[in-house]
Amino acid sequence: LAAALAATLFGAQQRQQQPAQCEEVHVHTPHYKDRKVEAAAAGGDTYFSSDYDYLKVISGSSNRKLAKEIADLLGVGLGDCELGRYADGEISINLGEQVRGKDVYVMQSGQRPVNDHLMELLLLVSTVQRASAKRVTAVIPYFPYKHHRRGVPISTGLNSRFLLSAAADFGHCLEVMGVDRIIAVDLERPGSSNESNFFSPGVPVETLLTTNLFAHHIARAAFPPAHGGDILVVSPSSALMKKSVGFATVLARALPNADVRVTTFVHSTARAGPVDISTNELIASGDVRGRDVVLVDELIDTGGTLATLARKLKEMGARDIYVYSSHALFNNDCLELLERAPITRVYVSNTIEHDPAAVAASSKVEVVSIGPQLAKLIYAEHVRSADIFKEEMTFG
Repeated sequence: LAAALAATLFGAQQRQQQPAQCEEVHVHTPHYKDRKVEAAAAGGDTYFSSDYDYLKVISGSSNRKLAKEIADLLGVGLGDCELGRYADGEISINLGEQVRGKDVYVMQSGQRPVNDHLMELLLLVSTVQRASAKRVTAVIPYFPYKHHRRGVPISTGLNSRFLLSAAADFGHCLEVMGVDRIIAVDLERPGSSNESNFFSPGVPVETLLTTNLFAHHIARAAFPPAHGGDILVVSPSSALMKKSVGFATVLARALPNADVRVTTFVHSTARAGPVDISTNELIASGDVRGRDVVLVDELIDTGGTLATLARKLKEMGARDIYVYSSHALFNNDCLELLERAPITRVYVSNTIEHDPAAVAASSKVEVVSIGPQLAKLIYAEHVRSADIFKEEMTFG
């Protein structure tokens, strides 16, 4: 036994000392148990073949509908995990199945009640790690505490500031609990690139971009196949210009006969304090009049800003106005504001689980599922590591 152990260690050292060589990598998709699951994804049908022994999907109490959709597409079903509350409000977690040596994906979205769901996620990650999971990936479709500024940057009096980031603080909490990877949806605010610093280099963060999905969906749903009119893609602010350009590029490919252009709202004066949307002016490459407009946003919160922008575009002669937003909170009377606004259709993803009755009552909101795209991403991550899990669980 000692001789075999020494030989194994020596072989591992020899492999580490060998120089890295670049070679073409072919991803092998194992057909475990000959089980295929068909997923209706954008761009065609995708077939998943899942390893029931090594892939686990566990969900918190937020957005279980999306989690179940993803688990069903992967062919594994949701893992057995019971969440509850003690009399004093503390969270109880009962993991009902074995996860030792498994590739576990814990799904939780940072929607209301935000803090309860975040605490659940932290405890779920900790529970799975303590149960000896080989790798734990937190799938957070809507990453919280990043859209609203929490406090004012602290001035030092030396022409410098201490910057605050609640989202980064939450990221550190996940690291302490033992998360190995993060998957999110449209996490990084286009153009800023600061969210890549939420986690240390040891925790890879992968964000699913929704521009392709929505550009193709809106091209099919809002415009006829041979649409040859003028379409203006509008960014509510310069911070979202990069995302708007990417969306417009895909939309132009999907509608080759259309004239697709991009513009943004900019503030007309340089002054301190909150930006007053009513004083904004639109700088456009071409006239808005007679054009169909697609407003590209990142988050719909209360809907006030969106409704104001739509009215301004209508005053400038826009024809039909469509909205694409990665996330939608629909807080307060948001849905009522959107119903009264001069907007033809609002396309949002299901990163946040909405009240089905409220959404069904709206004549303008359409929810586009990102379940197939997230399932493909999780499957790709798992297949890349499936052989590693099998080797480490094989004895004798």
